[in-house]
Amino acid sequence: MEEIWKDVLGYKGLYQVSNFGRVKSMARVKSNGFMVAFEEERILSSARNNDKMYDVVILCNDGNKKHFRVHCLVWDHFSENKRNGSILQVDHIDNNKRNNRFDNLQLLSQRDNTIKSKNNPLKTGTNKEDCKSKWRSVININKKRIHIGYFNTQEEAYQAYLKKREELLCM
Repeated sequence: MEEIWKDVLGYKGLYQVSNFGRVKSMARVKSNGFMVAFEEERILSSARNNDKMYDVVILCNDGNKKHFRVHCLVWDHFSENKRNGSILQVDHIDNNKRNNRFDNLQLLSQRDNTIKSKNNPLKTGTNKEDCKSKWRSVININKKRIHIGYFNTQEEAYQAYLKKREELLCM
């Protein structure tokens, strides 16, 4: 696959993002009123955001700095499908949050993204009921909690959650 670069929206001529998940600062002349300096084009180093999960870059325009998650920049510039924050989220297919290549990104609902996460040991819709030594399965729909049942194993509770979820989505 060939690396393709696109101007970052709102930062035309200043920054570009590639389908390989890289962000670069474009060559430019900078002046502070006293000195003039030429800044060469360079690939930006990404840092980890506060929750230590996603690569972020800081872009600056007219002295205003803004943080961007790299995978969201890539998605927004190379996909025709638009994300919607808490409803539709950009997911890393291989679960490697440092692999920001466009071909490793997909759009998922917040719920499906949570279900897919390997870092979710309890699995969505399940919790351990210590007083009963059972796994409880529940689902939240329109701010209402629906009790599905109690199960001997977490996997049984999770499968019941998925079945109920499917039933409710088909209604």
